[in-house]
Amino acid sequence: MEIIKNVELDGYKLSIELDVEKLSFGWVVSKRLARDLETNAIVFEESRRELPIIENTLKEMVLKTARYAVDNIIVKEKDNEELQELRNWDGIIKS
Repeated sequence: MEIIKNVELDGYKLSIELDVEKLSFGWVVSKRLARDLETNAIVFEESRRELPIIENTLKEMVLKTARYAVDNIIVKEKDNEELQELRNWDGIIKS
């Protein structure tokens, strides 16, 4: 079963997609994906054959996926800022 939910977390708007299957002992997630709704870019993706999620509800899994996605976005933004700072640096070290 495919689940798609739009989530806003820490100011980021995301589409979260889960492929899940219900078993007697819990949910099995075979795919998790998060897409930035503003850029349509995939910001988090995890595919596994069968990842049992026994202790989590589907809502909790959507929220965890959103948190991973936001963390990835923040790291990428910091990396981009650092690269831009390096590009703008004239190479002179002042002491």
